[in-house]
Amino acid sequence: MAENILLTGATGTIGKSLLGFFADRGDVKTHALVRDEKVAAGIQAAGITALVGTFENGEQLVPKLEGITEAVLITPSDVRADHFANTFIDAAARAGVNKIIRISAVKASADGPTHNTRLHAASEDYLRQSGLDYTILRPNFFMQNLLMALPSIQSDGQFSFAMGGAHLGMIDTRDVARCAAACVGCNAHNGQTYELTGPHSVSWAMVAAQLARQMGREVECLDQTPQEQFERFRGFGMDPWMCAVIRDYAQAYRDGFGDFTTDCVSRITGRQATGIGEFISGIFLPLLNGHGE
Repeated sequence: MAENILLTGATGTIGKSLLGFFADRGDVKTHALVRDEKVAAGIQAAGITALVGTFENGEQLVPKLEGITEAVLITPSDVRADHFANTFIDAAARAGVNKIIRISAVKASADGPTHNTRLHAASEDYLRQSGLDYTILRPNFFMQNLLMALPSIQSDGQFSFAMGGAHLGMIDTRDVARCAAACVGCNAHNGQTYELTGPHSVSWAMVAAQLARQMGREVECLDQTPQEQFERFRGFGMDPWMCAVIRDYAQAYRDGFGDFTTDCVSRITGRQATGIGEFISGIFLPLLNGHGE
């Protein structure tokens, strides 16, 4: 009999990949929790059961979660992220959900360098104390964040992430999704917390060189300070909390916060994590040339 799986954050980068991986499995029946009726209609049209609900309303979530056996919990980057996660965990426990696979944040800890780091640490602790089975996945910096710089790379051959000479064990979000999918229906990873990274720790200068090699043109990584980046994003009208989180992550990465790799992706999925060169050739360049999604 197929497991009833619920996915939150189904319209995000990791969630979209997860839906694709679940579609290829005959042992799961996939449900997606979304906020919007129009989004729900589109998901239903793709053959996935859509449930309309929000993290703000725990009472509303309980009946929607009844009959769900496992859930993959992805919450948006938000000052209320711990509240969102905890509300869902409470509803899942009340509804009889067996396990939650939580997509958390790299090196989540109560004394972490960003508010986002600390919020995720709080929700991890809440999940551990909930009585539910769980697996916690903490991905390093997303390779897909490079796509935010695609317009400036295309027009000027320049980009900046305000991290100086930092090295990062950055990861393809498709590998995060593969890990989450592999944990569904598998008890071997219950009670475990995994730091997920790519195969190598790379600098932005190395990324620029790889881009230049594959694009056949010069690409330069400019250095801004984290505070300069904060002011630039605020000038674009970005939420102040998010600007501060990005600034604080940039400073932490400059100080070596993301300079590590693990073999967790290969241990969980049985396949090597995607490298930055493969990501650029398979994802970045097709989008740059107008052939991607």
